[in-house]
Amino acid sequence: MVANRRESQHCPRSARIRPLQQTRPSNGLEEDPMSRPVHICTIQPPAVGDDVSHEQMEDTALRLLEEAGACDADLVCLPEYLNVMGCADDAWRSPGPAEQSPLFDKVAALARLHTMHVILPVLDEREDGNFNTSLVIDRSGQVVGRYDKT
Repeated sequence: MVANRRESQHCPRSARIRPLQQTRPSNGLEEDPMSRPVHICTIQPPAVGDDVSHEQMEDTALRLLEEAGACDADLVCLPEYLNVMGCADDAWRSPGPAEQSPLFDKVAALARLHTMHVILPVLDEREDGNFNTSLVIDRSGQVVGRYDKT
């Protein structure tokens, strides 16, 4: 068994996490017992267009999220409007509640499986309108935060 999955062959070269240069803690101690490296990944699937459908873009985003998890990412940020980008106007007018969508279920399951936090930006339908919302999903797959862009 590989002790550090970031060094394993299961982690594609494009997804390998490269640590930043370590600095000495500001309190002068050799090691800060409360700190550890945090591995943050951003995911950019191909843009929807003539050659790429919404489904292809979403599938690629989920595959890349899986790869980031396999490489021990602590926090993964997905692209804005992941649930509706490239969809017909109906999806933009009535996207449905974000936390009740199949996309949310898949992302939450991957967060749980890989014990990572995920930022899921979506168009979220609520009683008082549609919102450009980022859901913060914790390591157990639960929503622990929400930010509505204004």
